[in-house]
Amino acid sequence: DRIIAAVGMDEYTNSAKTPAATTCVGADLGGKNRDKNWNYASVVGMLLYLAGNTRPDIAFAVHQAARFSHKPMKVHEDAVKRIVRYLIGTRDKGLFFGTDSS
Repeated sequence: DRIIAAVGMDEYTNSAKTPAATTCVGADLGGKNRDKNWNYASVVGMLLYLAGNTRPDIAFAVHQAARFSHKPMKVHEDAVKRIVRYLIGTRDKGLFFGTDSS
């Protein structure tokens, strides 16, 4: 919920079926600057924590976005928003570690 709120979305935002587009995110040297309504590095950090602990399904997409934390452009912001939309649609998924009853 913190990640969804950090990018300015809510639980009613349309979800995405996959965490990343079919094309890789590149440097986009001549692209549009991002809106800067939220802290890109902070959100990517939260996503990295999530990908490393309970959501390995988003790991590739998050690492692609993390490569551009030093100067994110609009295309990178859109990639992060797609990951968040995917998380909205798959809130009930993830790794769950239970206790051993023996």
